[in-house]
Amino acid sequence: MATGTDDSEDVDDFWPKLGGRVVRWLLLTLLLWFGAVAYLVYVAQGHARNGEAALRSVGDLVEAEDLATIDLAAAEINLRQGQEELGAARSAIDSPIVRAMGFVPVVGRQLSSARALIHTSHDVAGLLLPIVESANEARNDPNALDRVAFLQTTSEQLGALEANLAAADLGPTENLIGPLLDGRAELEEQLGDLATQTADYRIITSGLALFLDGSNYLVLGANNAEMRIATGMYLSVGSLTVADGEFDLPDLTPSQDLFPVEGVDVIDKDVADRWGFLSPSNDFRKLGYSARFDAFAGPQAVAMWEATTGETMDGAIALDPFVLDALLDVLGPVEVEGEIFDSGRALSYLLQDQYAEFESEERDERRDRLSVLAAAVVAKIGSSAWDPIELISALRPLAKGRHILVYSSDPAQQAAWSKLGVDGSMNGDETGVFLLNLGGSKLDPFVGVSVAATSIIDGAGRVVTFEVTINNRAPEFGLPDYTVGPWESLELPVAGSYSGRLAVYAPGVATEASFDTGESFVAFGPDGPLLLGASESFIVGPGQEKRLRYSYRIPLALEQLTVVPSARFPATSWTWNDRSFNDIVIYEMPLNEGG
Repeated sequence: MATGTDDSEDVDDFWPKLGGRVVRWLLLTLLLWFGAVAYLVYVAQGHARNGEAALRSVGDLVEAEDLATIDLAAAEINLRQGQEELGAARSAIDSPIVRAMGFVPVVGRQLSSARALIHTSHDVAGLLLPIVESANEARNDPNALDRVAFLQTTSEQLGALEANLAAADLGPTENLIGPLLDGRAELEEQLGDLATQTADYRIITSGLALFLDGSNYLVLGANNAEMRIATGMYLSVGSLTVADGEFDLPDLTPSQDLFPVEGVDVIDKDVADRWGFLSPSNDFRKLGYSARFDAFAGPQAVAMWEATTGETMDGAIALDPFVLDALLDVLGPVEVEGEIFDSGRALSYLLQDQYAEFESEERDERRDRLSVLAAAVVAKIGSSAWDPIELISALRPLAKGRHILVYSSDPAQQAAWSKLGVDGSMNGDETGVFLLNLGGSKLDPFVGVSVAATSIIDGAGRVVTFEVTINNRAPEFGLPDYTVGPWESLELPVAGSYSGRLAVYAPGVATEASFDTGESFVAFGPDGPLLLGASESFIVGPGQEKRLRYSYRIPLALEQLTVVPSARFPATSWTWNDRSFNDIVIYEMPLNEGG
């Protein structure tokens, strides 16, 4: 009996003891599990932080103003290391041990958020890496670069990245702990910026690939020594053929030799209404009477060329001596008739020196040589090795200064030109002051233009006033006849006299625009989204100056004006409030109380 009683007591005591062991074992297991989860999350967090630096470096890359200064090799190394770090973080956070914690309230939400952020970052880094790799390869070996294939491949890679960014899942947004919530918000902002840049670059690369793969563009040679509205006068014209990344530009033709162009209407109603009395569709030299290259000068030039030659064009490119000079800086010098032209020399030659080298009766010879110089530069683009990123960096400030303008009838190519900022389109918040050369001279490099601008609040609006000073620094004697221009036929008082008119752009919402100094309008009214006012002609003698004042009223809701570059040399000098600047590039001027 005693033995049975002891056995019964042992049996009765077994289950509590076993339960206690199980509980302790479960607690220990849970502690080990939580510890493993905590460790893996800690590891994932460390790797994720290391990988974050890679995406930041790429963010800096796409935002850089000067692409030529970017160290693509270092960016590639950082991005590859970052992808490896993010991959390690992904493996840790995807561990079954960690995933099993997903059922735990609150904790599971935090893990889900961290997993989504790491997955997205890792995927983006993986798609960015081949883009940076190919760009670095192109820079290191431009001789082996197939430019069309490079752009097509890059466009496809950017398209894949764009699709990934559009579908990115950053996980839950509610009930997140502070660090995760902040990290999610930061990554969302970074990916939004990257998505915008990616879409822009995809449009650019796909459009440029089409342009280089096979296109015919009309080239308009602008001369900054004889100015129009935000461009030099188009004194030469020719047909550019592009095929498989190679360029062919035969001799340019003087615009004068194609005058008059018959049977072409003015395609833009505003230009017809403002400048119809000049018949701007019969002469390439009259295409600078509107700054809207995309709506007027580009398509109008194509229509005029096709009417004259029967040759169908895909678009038009306007460029001036600053562009040729920048190209020589990247490509290296060219030789024309035994003379070497490099960066700097070409600019001074095209703007001034050429006019002293030839007598006025040798005009055709000078034009032929100018044509050969342009053709030599274009030929070198196709025949020599050059870094496409360096070339874009060299042309970017010139694009902002309206020294290169491009139009295409093909929507994909036109979208690329628009994203590159070279389409010459205008917005409704822009303003600008432009001196137009009417004397057939090349005196603009000797004529300074300065603008003292003010804006004051007046009732329910703001009055903007431009005090414009035109200073003719040309000497009365000593300049070449060709620079002075055909002043005898214009019956100007003395050689070196500048015959011109002033044109002013105001925002399209402007009212009460007028020349306060008494000049009458020769042209006034809408020019696309802007309001144009242009004066009658006037003459400024050598060593003299002329002052004009122009004002207009705008609503107080318009808090900023964008100053359109004049493309002049020297650039127009501005003072506005307490700021001084030259209109070399687009300048954004905020308006405020009292200014």
